[in-house]
Amino acid sequence: MALINGTPFNDNLVGTNLNDIINGLAGNDRIRGLAGNDIIFGGLGNDWIDGGLGLDRMDGGAGIDTLDVRFWNGAYVFNMNTGVTNYAGETATNFENVYTGAGNDTITGTAGNNVISTGAGNDRVFAGAGNDTIYGGPGNDVLRGGHGNDRIFGQAGNDWIDGGFGVDRMDGGAGIDSLDVRFWNGAYVLNMNTGVTNYAGETATNFENVFTGAGNDTITGTAGNNVISTGAGNDRVFAGAGNDTIYGGPGNDVLRGQNGNDRIFGQAGNDWIDGGLGLDRMDGGAGIDTLDVRFWNGAYNLNMITGVTNYAGETATNFERVYTGAGNDIITGTAGANFIHTGAGNDSVFAGAGNDTVVGGLGNDVLRGEAGNDYLLGDRGNDILVGGLGNDRLNGTSLAAEGTGERDILFSGSTNDTDVFVLGQNGRVFYNDQGNTDHAVLRDFDAYNFVGDIADRIQLVGSAASYSLSNVSVNGVAGAGISFGGDLIGIVQGVNAASLNLANTNQFTYV
Repeated sequence: MALINGTPFNDNLVGTNLNDIINGLAGNDRIRGLAGNDIIFGGLGNDWIDGGLGLDRMDGGAGIDTLDVRFWNGAYVFNMNTGVTNYAGETATNFENVYTGAGNDTITGTAGNNVISTGAGNDRVFAGAGNDTIYGGPGNDVLRGGHGNDRIFGQAGNDWIDGGFGVDRMDGGAGIDSLDVRFWNGAYVLNMNTGVTNYAGETATNFENVFTGAGNDTITGTAGNNVISTGAGNDRVFAGAGNDTIYGGPGNDVLRGQNGNDRIFGQAGNDWIDGGLGLDRMDGGAGIDTLDVRFWNGAYNLNMITGVTNYAGETATNFERVYTGAGNDIITGTAGANFIHTGAGNDSVFAGAGNDTVVGGLGNDVLRGEAGNDYLLGDRGNDILVGGLGNDRLNGTSLAAEGTGERDILFSGSTNDTDVFVLGQNGRVFYNDQGNTDHAVLRDFDAYNFVGDIADRIQLVGSAASYSLSNVSVNGVAGAGISFGGDLIGIVQGVNAASLNLANTNQFTYV
């Protein structure tokens, strides 16, 4: 056994292969115990201590002291608060910094400012309070900064980094790295391309995956394959190019997959999902969820019951609302209450059972309400609206177009219900000022004939005095013509004008 004492200066002290006692005394010393069960005191100053092989008792003493166990390639577990390691009889007290070797290490930091550098291996670091610096080294590490303004470097490997409270600078490094901010319930904004967040001084670079907390978060992904999981809150995700996986969590989220074959799960809440270009697998989850494919100008066929589209490999399940683009689309609704809005193109909609709202958009559309009390709006174009079972509201045009140049067909599709055929709304008369060239054809109109009769109604604007009825035949369609100021606006096909009375509120309503 050797007794080695340093000086008040900066010493380089090396023990023997026996059980040594080494006192660094004052100064910034470098002490190596080598083999043996050594007792090492760093003393005053910022000391660097490497106990070497053996069960050593090491005390850094006053100052900012560093424990170096990089020589050891086995697992090393060290609690810097208690000084206890996973090797019985070994202790390391009063150290602020630690450097470990190639094993799978677990290091728990103190409330002070620590530097913790783990070498190769799948390591776990819990830095604690203080402004800490962590280096994960090669391997799949879990690095948690705790409280304080920390600097965390995942380096090589697939690392999991949680900066904790504070304004942290985090770098995932090489590999597929995950940023974990689930502890934070405030709003979190992160651009994964630049690493910039909404908190001045904080950065998070070189991350492929992100997990957020309960705030209203906004995450912008990279061109690579990202996993983005937002917790509770009304979140916004723009995943970018790449084959991404997005989990919206509870809340009313807006999730955009953008380019790539993405997997998007809205989960709980009323979510808005836009898969973007690519063959995506989208699940709205619980809530009233909206599928947005307005970006796509090709034909889009979707069965909302099965989730199957006309693109092999793409699915869209658990959606209640759908918006399509400029192609010739075919949409089949569910038994629930659906909202279906098709864009430009000659579209076909089978809304299904339920009280549905269907908007045709531009183009010559065929809209079928089927069962339920539906609202069908043809919008612009020469549309065919079929109400089906239920008390339906049939509107062939929009307030913006007013039916100019259109010839829409409004078909009740059933009897023993009360459908409303809309020829005017919000002070505007539809199909006006074009003579006989634009009008609506009202088919299957069930006129009121006796007390208690279940019948359809025609909605007009203003009062009965502004309109007239006459028998007409236009383009092979004969029936009771409804005119406003001399312009034909509607033909009740197969009905004699004498059987209608503009003043009969069971046949006509005025708004």
